[in-house]
Amino acid sequence: MSEKQCPCCGGNGLEGSDCQQQRWIPVEERLPETRDPVLTLWVSGMQSVKQYDEQHGWNTGAQVTHWMPLPEPPEALL
Repeated sequence: MSEKQCPCCGGNGLEGSDCQQQRWIPVEERLPETRDPVLTLWVSGMQSVKQYDEQHGWNTGAQVTHWMPLPEPPEALL
């Protein structure tokens, strides 16, 4: 691995490491791609995997405040 700026948050770290690429992204900053499953954090503190849809929003019945991409599955499942 080489030293490189993290493509997700711009922090410094090892390229490809999990240290800074998995961070909570505020919904005010940006939203995920439509129908990509992501981990969501609700205003109540609850977390769940949801998909965002431009026409229907989160379809949770609760306010989503942050989200983050799901990690890649283990190689054995690819």
